[in-house]
Amino acid sequence: MNEGTPDDQVYRNEQVRRRAYELWEKAGRPPDRHDEFWFEAERQIDEGQPARQPS
Repeated sequence: MNEGTPDDQVYRNEQVRRRAYELWEKAGRPPDRHDEFWFEAERQIDEGQPARQPS
């Protein structure tokens, strides 16, 4: 499986980080849910789907 260049991976991680932070802020900055927001951000970035806030 081709995962792209290191630059592509850095860019993707930055996109995911920003999206996860945005989701976390919109949810009221709940503690101890960082993995949930990270995985949801990855899903959104990878699938190119509209934003969905984790429950």
